[in-house]
This record gives sequence, C-alpha cells and structure tokens, in this order.
Amino acid sequence: MNYANIRVKSSLEVVRDQVRQLLEQNKFKLTWENDRKGKAEMGGFFGKHSKNASTGGYYFIDFEISGIGDSWNLRLTDPTYQIRNPLGLNNWMIKYVKKQFEQIVEALANRFSSQGLIIEVVKS
Repeated sequence: MNYANIRVKSSLEVVRDQVRQLLEQNKFKLTWENDRKGKAEMGGFFGKHSKNASTGGYYFIDFEISGIGDSWNLRLTDPTYQIRNPLGLNNWMIKYVKKQFEQIVEALANRFSSQGLIIEVVKS
C-alpha cells in the first residue's frame, strides 16, 4: 500500500478536526502547509536531524484533503518510502512503520464510520 484514500460525506472542518484529533492523540506533531495539506511527524530516539533519521524512529505521514461541498477525500501517504534499507538492515523498522500507518488509517476510517460519514476506504 502506497497510500490510503478515505472518502467521507462531511464538511472540510469536520475532516480537518478528526485528522488533527486522532493524529495528536497518537503522539504525532502536525504541521499544516495550507488548509488542506499537511504532515504528521513522529519523532524517534534520534529525531529528524540524525544522519539516518529513519532508523531512529523518525517518520512522517503526508496527508491531503481534496473535494468540495460535503464530499471530501483524505489521502494519507505511506511513510515507509522514507526508510533507507541497505542490505535489508531496516526491515524491522519498515514493518513497524507500516503497521503504525495501517492502524492510523483503520482508526480514522472507524472514527468517520462511527459518525455515519464514511463513503469508502481505498488502499493502493
């Protein structure tokens, strides 16, 4: 899976609030590029300034909200592409980050679903 699209029937403000709440509850630091695009950062032991930050547990999930009116698409980009993996040395980190990403996607989908807002979830 390279990204996940969560399509919802709601307002932009509700989508933004749900994304913000869930990611902050999961210890991500959010940075909004604009009203519809941002990055959720998860800091690790060495942080983002390490030579190989990915092995220190630092990664981020890019997200973008697109749509109009009451029909919105939330796209979350799989962060495993950021992890350098020479000779397969970081396979454990890739598995860990992939699992975290899938849990975030599932939690967001469940949150929208419990409110009757979800249209579909597409993972590819």
